[in-house]
Amino acid sequence: NVVLAADNDGDEETSEGESSEKDSEATASDATDEEPEEEPPSVGYRAGRYVLGDGDANSLHINGRVQMRGQYTSVDQGGDSRGHSHQFLLARARLTLEGTAYTKRLSYKVQPHFDRGQVGLKDFYLDYRVGEGATRVRMGQFKMAFSRQFIQSSSILEFVDRSIVNDYIGNGRDIGIQLHNGIENLPENEWSIGVFNGTGDESRFQPTTVVNPATMETEIVDGTFSNVPDKIRPAVALRVGHNNEAMQAEPYSEPDTTFGGFRYSVGAAVLTHFRYGAGAASTRAGVDFLVKSEGISASGGIFADMQGPKVADLSYVGIAAFAQAGYMLNETKQVALLYATIAQEGGDNQQEVSAAFTHFEFGHDVKWQADITLLHSDDGTKRQDIRARSQIQLSF
Repeated sequence: NVVLAADNDGDEETSEGESSEKDSEATASDATDEEPEEEPPSVGYRAGRYVLGDGDANSLHINGRVQMRGQYTSVDQGGDSRGHSHQFLLARARLTLEGTAYTKRLSYKVQPHFDRGQVGLKDFYLDYRVGEGATRVRMGQFKMAFSRQFIQSSSILEFVDRSIVNDYIGNGRDIGIQLHNGIENLPENEWSIGVFNGTGDESRFQPTTVVNPATMETEIVDGTFSNVPDKIRPAVALRVGHNNEAMQAEPYSEPDTTFGGFRYSVGAAVLTHFRYGAGAASTRAGVDFLVKSEGISASGGIFADMQGPKVADLSYVGIAAFAQAGYMLNETKQVALLYATIAQEGGDNQQEVSAAFTHFEFGHDVKWQADITLLHSDDGTKRQDIRARSQIQLSF
């Protein structure tokens, strides 16, 4: 390398190894005054993703994920009768495109899916960082920030899938706008508030009807599939949380595959569906946690469910809770246990007890998981269902 240094007699070329006080001062001045060089365009495969970039603000990360699952279920049909089902399925088959555009303040994510033989859209949003702080504005279709287990990706779970509590409390994606401070990146104090359609991300058939003047009956003559409602049923999701310094330094996942020191994360959230257009109003509120240390992990949450014809008329209808723990036997193998319960007014109760084993071939990118579950239901008739699942995940 060659360094150009100026003195009173003119320009003098010296090698990098020949240093002097004058040369050092001149070099420091040049480094301060010159514009930093732009990074060259880059193409490569890093951290499980194909990465493209122009050396400036524009970048694209490409990632694919497949979860191939075999599943067996034994359903209690009463008495000594049981029904059996068994199948292979692509539980998840997804392609993710994300990066930045125009400025490093503006990021995006696009995630189409091909799960279970259907084509759809999971995520499509823009995320803009406001000013020099951490505040961001997210617009599009994405996960409502409510419970921790749903916020984290299904690719980094300790079990083949999430607990029965996740479906009950109404986690999901929706179209809306959200203010947050980068909760997926585990800031010390996380917060978010979002307003959504309240109708979810799944497409529904919306018929076009006409009235037959002869019979005055309404007839369906056409229709389309769409996830845009005629009238919104506003949903508001609010979440706050705290992550200690050690937790902030690693990716968000349930198992402690890094065998790090003690770290923890706690959060509280409220999700309210207002009645405007159709459906009843509801509010779910809860707290959740994640603790990890030296290959041991524990997580869980408890949520109260209130429903009514309007938000002003909400009343308690149920509670849901889960707790799970995992232990890394070595750097590639983990065992885990889970208990979940749903208790509703009127006696419609459910319980889930599961045990799981995971082998990490290349971390979460290539792993095999198996779990077995006892599902107990009591809605007047007690039932004991058994489910066994085996799943291979490949991320590339």
